[in-house]
Amino acid sequence: MLLVDYQQTVPIIHSDSAGYDLPRSSVLLAQGQGRHLVRVDKAEEPFRRFDGKKSRYSLVLLELSETCNSPNDEAWACVVSGERQWWTPGELADIGINVRRTKEGVCSEQYSIFEHIQF
Repeated sequence: MLLVDYQQTVPIIHSDSAGYDLPRSSVLLAQGQGRHLVRVDKAEEPFRRFDGKKSRYSLVLLELSETCNSPNDEAWACVVSGERQWWTPGELADIGINVRRTKEGVCSEQYSIFEHIQF
């Protein structure tokens, strides 16, 4: 499991979601493993899900054409396909992501989102 260091590869503080007509977002967490990348974003505006719940947090699941070998290898830019899912803070907490940042951050250093997400 690798953490993607967006600040080292590209100076991203806010990013527009390419290919989607969605609000601007801020990346809270990004982890890559093999040819997969999972990113947790916080949108500036809430999104209403099909079940009627509003959420500002999305999980972006990306399949890559290159393997993630190091945090600075930019494999995250080689996207083959992707999916965006909107999650509530409680749903994210259930998989170990604290959107209310603590001293530890959004998650612990040992945390792997791939223990909770299957491709």
